[in-house]
Amino acid sequence: MAARSRDSGGVATRARGGFSIVELVVVIIIAAVIMGMSVGAYHKVADNRSVKSARDTYGWMARRARAAAVQRGQRIRLVLVLGTAQAILRSTPEDRVDFRKEYGATVTTSVTDSLVLCFDPRGMTCSTAGLPATVTFSRGGATAVATVQALGQVEMNP
Repeated sequence: MAARSRDSGGVATRARGGFSIVELVVVIIIAAVIMGMSVGAYHKVADNRSVKSARDTYGWMARRARAAAVQRGQRIRLVLVLGTAQAILRSTPEDRVDFRKEYGATVTTSVTDSLVLCFDPRGMTCSTAGLPATVTFSRGGATAVATVQALGQVEMNP
């Protein structure tokens, strides 16, 4: 049974035992607004992290191609195909990364069709045609840029 109390006029009133529906609705609306603002910020952070991870993966693949060429004493190619947004490390076993599937990123370069890095057994690039080149990874409003230098080094630009 609800507790009763008396107001200043001596009239019996019921003691308040909880929140009204209006108070609950106001709290829910405030929580929804705060969550809506945080979801937008989360997507921005996720987009930034995805493009930076894609850029770092490409840089890692270039370093791996150079190391494989030196270790095996043979030419190794790293091919970045723009139409499919894939990087293919031509070695045994072949290594392939699909930037669109794995990171949701689109890839563009300062060269037209594809970017091929071929490393010789000394770790130098076989061909410097089209180098230096920039590779841009983008998703949403976020972008990350890598620059491929004439000797095959991949610099991660902020």
